[in-house]
Amino acid sequence: MAIASLGRNDRFDAAIIGNSHVAPLSPHRLSTKTRLEFVSLTLPGASVQPELQLLKWFLTHRKAPPRLIVVGIDDVWCRQSPKYVEEPALPTWLISDSSLSYAAKLFRYDSVEQAVQRFTNSERSVARPPDPRGFWDLELDYKWDEEKIRSELSKPWIHSTNLSGTYPALGLLQQTLSLAPPDVAVALIMLPVWAETLPQGGAELISEGLCKRAFKNFAESLHRGIFIDRRKADALTKTPKNFFDRTHYRAPIAEQVEAELIQELQRLL
Repeated sequence: MAIASLGRNDRFDAAIIGNSHVAPLSPHRLSTKTRLEFVSLTLPGASVQPELQLLKWFLTHRKAPPRLIVVGIDDVWCRQSPKYVEEPALPTWLISDSSLSYAAKLFRYDSVEQAVQRFTNSERSVARPPDPRGFWDLELDYKWDEEKIRSELSKPWIHSTNLSGTYPALGLLQQTLSLAPPDVAVALIMLPVWAETLPQGGAELISEGLCKRAFKNFAESLHRGIFIDRRKADALTKTPKNFFDRTHYRAPIAEQVEAELIQELQRLL
């Protein structure tokens, strides 16, 4: 139930919103290096709508207005149907304004753990107390095994293609951000993946470019918008040791993403 209380805690004026793909970004490191108080609000296995429910909760359950919203954008945001095919039942009732929904689900609060196990193959063996900023440190829950990781990275990858130029997730994001104060900063981060996961050509590459352009244009249309594209091939994303699997990156990449975000914030705030 920590996610609900963290989301309405007025101590925090900056939120990281997303699923396990955004989890490596550390609210502790970011708070130390900025003048902001970060919280991480993540739901493992979530696609767009549950993530935006978290954002709505954060925006509407606080006395003081937030200063920054960070949204992690992964490939599901670019699809015409922005939902994972096998998305688990997620505990969004914890952040529901309906008391009936909350009461009906209260005694089935195993869904978070089920989602963690199903979508991340977490190897957690010892329960830990909730992190005070909501940080989910994957380094503590995964065992990095070179042979296993290289095998995982070598598996075929099927790209989703959307050449329509329309992105329902972007409309949902715009609708949710209408609840935010006009001067809030919004950072959209295209999240890193293993370099060989990226499309190499054809319709898949065109689709990726169209999506990036749409989210970049949206960020630039905001009063204080930031767009960071880390979904690209470079020395970090070409190094197997920096990944747990194709879409879950490790601390060296997370720290680079954080450094770029801090640089943008210094310019903007």
